Amino acid sequence: MKKRVFALVMILLAAGVLHAQTYMIDSTGKQVKVNRPVVHSKPPEEMDLPKPKVVHDNNVLKGGLLYFVSGCIPVYYERRVLPWLSIEAGVGLTTRDFIADGANIVINGNNDNEGLNPYYRYNARKPLVGEYASIQPKFYIRNNAMEGFWLGPVIEFKRFNYKANLAAVNTLPDDNGNPVYMPNVYQKEYRNALDFTFNVGWQFKYNTLCLEYLMGAGFRRFWEQRSDVENAGGLTPGPPYFTNGLRTYNGYRPEFNMELNFGGFF
Repeated sequence: MKKRVFALVMILLAAGVLHAQTYMIDSTGKQVKVNRPVVHSKPPEEMDLPKPKVVHDNNVLKGGLLYFVSGCIPVYYERRVLPWLSIEAGVGLTTRDFIADGANIVINGNNDNEGLNPYYRYNARKPLVGEYASIQPKFYIRNNAMEGFWLGPVIEFKRFNYKANLAAVNTLPDDNGNPVYMPNVYQKEYRNALDFTFNVGWQFKYNTLCLEYLMGAGFRRFWEQRSDVENAGGLTPGPPYFTNGLRTYNGYRPEFNMELNFGGFF
């Protein structure tokens, strides 16, 4: 009886060991024991390591906050091309140049020689939408490109468009001696400006936001066409009392700029 109990215990123990083991069948049909590896942790390549954050600082899109007083509404795109160099291009619209008109009013006052409807006064004139474009390389000499102090040349093209009412040439002047302007008859005007300036600036980065301040100086090449309304000045009374003509300007003048831009990196 004892021998039977002992044999039964040994059979049960052997069955437990066999159940815990893993076997495979080889090419001869025999069972071959395979040691089952014990995995305590994931291999290094499968571990949940923190992924590096993607840094978005190679591109920035920004708009001018102060340039509208000079008649420009630009949007700029800047891209890093070298660790110390970026290229910036701008496109936009133009409207009335308040700075230029104010300067002409101060310089000329009431002693102007621009006919009865000076182009920098808007008694019978309206600004229209024009075009703006610019290109400049920016050299960052202290930090990596896109952040910190920079300097570089810039070329800007600005097209300002206007329309001026034509005077009624056969109508008597008003009580102040000024012509009467026809409400729906216009003369198209324009001013083209090509600005060459050298700028210095600072670009600050706050996470993905960008704030930039710049200033510069150079010169402007301009050419423009304006309406010219004058008194006919005839010795014999009677019409025409006024004439509608065109006056052209061209030349060079100094150019100064100052700007504050705001945008974001991507």
